[in-house]
Amino acid sequence: AYGSAYHIAAEALIQLNQLKNARAILEEGLFYHPGHQGLSKLLDTIARLPFDTKPEGEQNTTQ
Repeated sequence: AYGSAYHIAAEALIQLNQLKNARAILEEGLFYHPGHQGLSKLLDTIARLPFDTKPEGEQNTTQ
């Protein structure tokens, strides 16, 4: 299951509403595992979510 670590990390980031970071992880995963169905689907899902609604700098205030 190559790419599954990327998939798990991205899903965790989505739950934390860290969409920009999740997208970066998925793009890196697809770079190393081109055509990976799970990563592609998750990237498509993120593309449909409301994206970056908070101003820059407020992303990581809840850690």
